Amino acid sequence: MSKKRHDAFPDRLRLAPHVTQRHGQIFAKLFLAESLQTEEPIEAFGLTNVIEWPDHEEDNTPAKMRYEDLQGEILRRTFDAVQKALCEAFVRIATDVIERERRRQRGDDKS
Repeated sequence: MSKKRHDAFPDRLRLAPHVTQRHGQIFAKLFLAESLQTEEPIEAFGLTNVIEWPDHEEDNTPAKMRYEDLQGEILRRTFDAVQKALCEAFVRIATDVIERERRRQRGDDKS
């Protein structure tokens, strides 16, 4: 929809003509990269208890450093494994939602 036509319909959103794999790749890569920058994946990993946190009072013990190395590897490899599925899910779901919105804007769908 051109800028001029869009201005004539202020209640309409500009929608991508097609949701592409590139859209999905950008979403998946940035979503996962940003997620790894937060504490949530680390907290979730800790709650699984697949590796017990070393109960030493000292910081940077060899056991704590090894725990963090293993935790980091598991998180990175898990995120790498889900990136393709996340990309595909994003493309499929975004296409469905955008097509529904496109029908709504045309008046074909009352949802």
